[in-house]
Amino acid sequence: MVALTILGIGILGLANVFPLGSSTQIRDRLRTSAADQAQQKIEQLHAQSWSAPDLADGTHPNPSGETLTLQDEGTYNRRWIVESQAGNFSDMKKVTVSVTWVAAHPDTITLVSYFRR
Repeated sequence: MVALTILGIGILGLANVFPLGSSTQIRDRLRTSAADQAQQKIEQLHAQSWSAPDLADGTHPNPSGETLTLQDEGTYNRRWIVESQAGNFSDMKKVTVSVTWVAAHPDTITLVSYFRR
């Protein structure tokens, strides 16, 4: 009887771990999708010419960003900020891509890359 009680307590304790693992898995899947969206934008921008409108200084495509809806993943908001560098680095632009989404709470992935003329 004592062994069954100890085994029951152990199983109940283990049962509490599964929901935590599931929520962590979902959060990580959303973060991976957001990182993929940010990386895709950096690659698209890298393929553009130096004088392309999307690589002009400022926030693109507009200050509120663009909405991306992914099947089974939800809705993301993506925007990128381009900043020309000064001095010895005047032939470079800093591009910061941010992807934001809301699951249990708002979260953001930010990737930074430097483009050279």
